[in-house]
Amino acid sequence: MASLSLGLGSATRRVVGPACMRSRLMTTTKLSQGSLGAIASKGIDVPSYARASLAEEPAIVHLGVGGFHRSHMALYTCEALRSQEVGGWAICGVGTMPGDSVMRDALAGQDNLYTVLSRGSDTNEARVCGAIVKFLLAPED
Repeated sequence: MASLSLGLGSATRRVVGPACMRSRLMTTTKLSQGSLGAIASKGIDVPSYARASLAEEPAIVHLGVGGFHRSHMALYTCEALRSQEVGGWAICGVGTMPGDSVMRDALAGQDNLYTVLSRGSDTNEARVCGAIVKFLLAPED
């Protein structure tokens, strides 16, 4: 999975794509729903909302789940779900091209979770986003 860096004022956001993430202690933890507790114990922000119930009927369908979508719309949706001001507004991503199977497989291997790394001049912050709860591949599904 490719990563994407976007300049946002004095900060840069990078969507991290590998199936593993490195903590501040440089130990490797496979990103999955089951490892969120271990990841949170290292000071990394993880989803605190009930993703399993959201996966039954996600309210948002987004065509094309690339780096820009994951670092913006999906991240904002994740923040809204964390604030508990909205309920049920999880995302079903839809790949429209056969090549989108790469994204489907990468997300599936991580329970549709991914990491966003925000980098600034004096701070770096990693957080796990869980707003994408389902991914369909249009040519197959």
